[in-house]
Amino acid sequence: MATRHLIARALLVVLIVAAPSAAQSTRVEAIAEGQAEKAKALGVEGPSEAEQIIRRVLSSPLLSGGDGIYPWFGSIYGGTGLAIGAGLLKRFESAAYLNLHSGMSLNNSLMMRGALASPELWRGKLQLDASAQWMSARGVSFYGFGQDSDARQRERFDFAPVELTGNLTIEPRRYVSLIGSHSFLDFKTTRYVTRFPAEADAPGQAAAQAVLVGYRAEGAGASGDADREQVKPGSESAEVP
Repeated sequence: MATRHLIARALLVVLIVAAPSAAQSTRVEAIAEGQAEKAKALGVEGPSEAEQIIRRVLSSPLLSGGDGIYPWFGSIYGGTGLAIGAGLLKRFESAAYLNLHSGMSLNNSLMMRGALASPELWRGKLQLDASAQWMSARGVSFYGFGQDSDARQRERFDFAPVELTGNLTIEPRRYVSLIGSHSFLDFKTTRYVTRFPAEADAPGQAAAQAVLVGYRAEGAGASGDADREQVKPGSESAEVP
């Protein structure tokens, strides 16, 4: 009798211990099956669309200083409105580079510009660079000369300059630079013809008459400042021969 009681107790203990183990195995198998199902639906982990757009903007040559195509925006000429376009920047060894960009403004004005710099010579103390620019600015306002200008006498012209500039920069010492430059400017102006006939009767708007004016200028200069400033004819102060 005692032996039977011992066997019964042993079987009871075995059942009590085995039940949690079986339940634990079942839970582990269920979790493994669930993870396997999720793994089938997973894709390649990566940035979202918004993050990709931000990365493209931050990788622009204007922000990162690298090479490639970049967006351009600004103003082609005073009074032509906001302009947008694109450019291409390519850097070479020894601070040489090639930069091309073009744009179009809200009033259909156009601009194309290119700049090229040679590698630094003479142990980095000498460099040559050149730039060329073509522009077609539409509807530039002109109010007269100096104190005789009057808002009521405004006339509008299409302004199309072509400008070529070459610079020679010498840096004999640190923070000291000498710049010699030569520029060529050629432009023509055409009296702006409005699309609206009613404006032709306004004061100073002889829209029916097209006047062509050409002007050429060459100049050379030297400067000891590191800043390069190019003087361009303004719509309110340029003399027309």
